[in-house]
Amino acid sequence: VKQAAYFLIAMFLLYAVKGSPLDLLSHIMFSAHMFQMALLYLVIPPLFIIAIPDWLMRTFINSRGVKPLFQFFTRPLVALLLFNVLFSLYHI
Repeated sequence: VKQAAYFLIAMFLLYAVKGSPLDLLSHIMFSAHMFQMALLYLVIPPLFIIAIPDWLMRTFINSRGVKPLFQFFTRPLVALLLFNVLFSLYHI
C-alpha cells in the first residue's frame, strides 16, 4: 500500500509540475523554474525509486551486467559529480 501511495504521489507531482501552468510559468519566471527543477530532480525521483517493489529492484540490480555499473555509479563522489555535470549540461 505504501509503494502504491508513493507512486501515486510521484505521478501527481509530475503531472502538477509538467502538465500544469507551472510549466509555462517556469519559462517566464526564474523562481518558478527553480521550484520546478527542485521537484523534478530532488523530490520526484526518490518517490519513484521508493515505489519500485523490493523483489524487482533486487532482481534488476543483481543481474550480471547491471551490478558492476550500479556499484560504480552509486559511490557518493561519482554520483555527485555525475549529477552536477549532467545538470549543468542540461542548463547549457
